[in-house]
Amino acid sequence: MLTLRTNNPAILRLWSNAFPSVAFETISFHWNATRLRYEAMSKNRNLVGHLDIKPSAFSSYECKEPGDICLFSAHVSSAVDFALIGRHENAPVDAALQFDNARVRVRVSVEGWGSLTRILRHVPDALLAPKTDLDFGKAASCTPQSVELLREVHDAMGTTETLKVSFRKDGISFAHPNSKDDRFEPASVTSSSEATTLLDRAAIDYASRIILHEKPSSLELSLIDDGQARVRYLYPNAVLVYFIGAVIQDE
Repeated sequence: MLTLRTNNPAILRLWSNAFPSVAFETISFHWNATRLRYEAMSKNRNLVGHLDIKPSAFSSYECKEPGDICLFSAHVSSAVDFALIGRHENAPVDAALQFDNARVRVRVSVEGWGSLTRILRHVPDALLAPKTDLDFGKAASCTPQSVELLREVHDAMGTTETLKVSFRKDGISFAHPNSKDDRFEPASVTSSSEATTLLDRAAIDYASRIILHEKPSSLELSLIDDGQARVRYLYPNAVLVYFIGAVIQDE
């Protein structure tokens, strides 16, 4: 059983937008005394993510015992979005959630507007994210000055389905896999080492949409040569990570 409360809209925006239902059907929640983790895998299985939130992010956090539950992503968003409606933007909010292994009781109150209570029930046999993370210890990595870099990639290369992503010590690039002249090269971004792989542009899009709702304090990109990419956003009391699978082209 876990009981928590928050009056911080930033936390609610992360909950609602980290794993949009258009790409992620379900979200798995895992909790203990030191961490609340959300995990999800996209419907096409090429994008996996997890959001870790520290207990200190909440006004109250009481964990009686560790547990987990799986919920429909759309149900989670619809429950907390009551606090995020534009006309409620400047009103104080309070969200209280009670988790157990069978259901989550959500009560969201907006001062001057009312309160919404929802019961979200466990989804059995859902598509679950893998339990193990890849080792990115030797991957090429960079920390762009702009946390909006991947939105720039999305906007610049929006007509290209697959992107050839190259990290070099003198810069990084996102290019059409069959045309080196069709590419986007961000300014003033260098990598710790070299790596190249192919990524799905739509996965990059979903891994960058959170920027439109809650801007992080920093962004770190990591790339395994001919392998996966990792997108890591840091927030004051949370870490949001996406793993993008490599695209395998037919010979």
